[in-house]
Amino acid sequence: MRAADDRKAVLETQIANLSRALAAPGPDSPAIRKAITDREQEISELTGTIAGKKKGSVRRQMRDPRKFVKESLGDIRGLLAGKHANVAIVRQELAKHVEAITLAPDELRLGIRYSGKWELLGGNTKDAEGQS
Repeated sequence: MRAADDRKAVLETQIANLSRALAAPGPDSPAIRKAITDREQEISELTGTIAGKKKGSVRRQMRDPRKFVKESLGDIRGLLAGKHANVAIVRQELAKHVEAITLAPDELRLGIRYSGKWELLGGNTKDAEGQS
């Protein structure tokens, strides 16, 4: 990403120099105008590339929504009852994706066993099981 930033700085300097040459008294130069346009286009492309690689960019955030959902569901308790959770909204949203969930103690009484039908990632509803 450093090379792209460096290239962008060079192009901006070139555009400033070309603009001064174009503003100087004398005949209009289509070649200078084209050179400015070409450099502006390259800067636009570099800006998109640089912005897409930054940590908070939309492109980076949306790279793999399915992976995000799967990782987030690893802490379902935190999602449902965490400090940012709104119980009423959580229930409404889950009702759109959950047919039924059954909770029962596991055989060794070390946790809770759950099973049911829900679809959080799109596609067909699947039977699901797990243990907490």
